Amino acid sequence: MASRLAANRVAGIRAALVWSEETARLARQHNDAQVGSIGARMHSLAEATAIADAFIHEPFSEDARHQRRIDEMMAYRPQG
Repeated sequence: MASRLAANRVAGIRAALVWSEETARLARQHNDAQVGSIGARMHSLAEATAIADAFIHEPFSEDARHQRRIDEMMAYRPQG
């Protein structure tokens, strides 16, 4: 999880924790995530490869509600 947290600190990067092929696809479809973090000790090599493949091959949906959510998130500026 530390890698996902660190990646999200980089301007313009959207990283997602993905633990299944479904969550990998949804991270790309709904959040247009560019980085997927997979727990190294949580999955076999075959499972991790399948999750990564699902993430890489899934396109962003370009649905207006998903883009609106991304735009709101990218515009957020923490106070303080």
